[in-house]
Amino acid sequence: MVVHPGPENRRGAVAKLTVLDPIQRALQENVDWYQDLVEHSHDLLCIHDLAGRLLSVNPAPARLLGYSVEEILQIPMRQMIAPEYRSEFDAYLEEIQRVGESSGLLHVMTRAGEHRIWEYHNTLRTEGVASPIVRSTAHDVTQQKETGKLLLDVSERLLSKVRENEITIRELRLFRTLVDQSNDAIEVVDPGTLRFLDVNEKACSDLGYSREELLSLTVSGIDPAATESRTANIREELRKTGSVVMESVHRRKNGTLFPVELSFRWIHLDRDYVVVIARNITERTRTEEALRASEERFRLIVESVKDYAIFMLDRGGRVASWNIGARQIKGYEATEIIGRSSPARHLRGGPCRRGRCPRG
Repeated sequence: MVVHPGPENRRGAVAKLTVLDPIQRALQENVDWYQDLVEHSHDLLCIHDLAGRLLSVNPAPARLLGYSVEEILQIPMRQMIAPEYRSEFDAYLEEIQRVGESSGLLHVMTRAGEHRIWEYHNTLRTEGVASPIVRSTAHDVTQQKETGKLLLDVSERLLSKVRENEITIRELRLFRTLVDQSNDAIEVVDPGTLRFLDVNEKACSDLGYSREELLSLTVSGIDPAATESRTANIREELRKTGSVVMESVHRRKNGTLFPVELSFRWIHLDRDYVVVIARNITERTRTEEALRASEERFRLIVESVKDYAIFMLDRGGRVASWNIGARQIKGYEATEIIGRSSPARHLRGGPCRRGRCPRG
């Protein structure tokens, strides 16, 4: 049983229209129009019984499934359902008989084994028919569902990426805050051009530049000692060992200089970077200079004492230096006792003659 007449039947119907009255002709033309719609529709238009047997079907969806109309009418509908959904088809038959209508998605298989998804709306007819039948309309939504699933997957991946980016942004903000709160200047430098790529707030405050101003400079703009040969040596050492520590001077925007301890590290991420930690050692330098000056004053004072023998020892207990008094009392030159141990032994028994005093 099919839902449309063959070509020969239609030609006969057209010929008969010439002898029918206007009302009958209009009815006949209307029936013919609907038959054309059914024949050429790509949506599924079918009738089946409550046992799941097809009674009629239009040609286009039959061809989509890989069958002729005659072939598909011989196949129980349940066999065309994808195996994992056949239990749902049994539930559908129970629902349509109990409720009288049903809508949903039908997962079918083509003759070649391809899965297709049809969205259907079916109604039960019991009046005017010998036995109950179900009229079914269905639209192939396979591409729509696949596109929707793809969009959902993309959306979920994008959402996941956004969440990851939000976490990354929070971590970067935290890292940036910690970097900007550092007591040392931190500078990120392009190893090829020596241009600043990033700096923290401490670098800006130490040098008296804004961040934008510093990012327009190269290392030589703040370090007068950054000659071409020196930077080449540093670059080579970084490539070999990955890090370099040295002292230099930095020049502020107002031209004043201050001493710094520089710690270089070569970093490779998406590209090569040099990270420089610059510590202002002005106070340390002043302290060291004051200490050296104090030691020199003490040494001069000790050196000038003639009435007492004074020895200055290193950490190993050996003579590092001694004063004029010690040389006069013992009769030694400084070069003869420097590096010897137990200087107290040289004082026992008073003065000793050259060559007779026991040496450590």
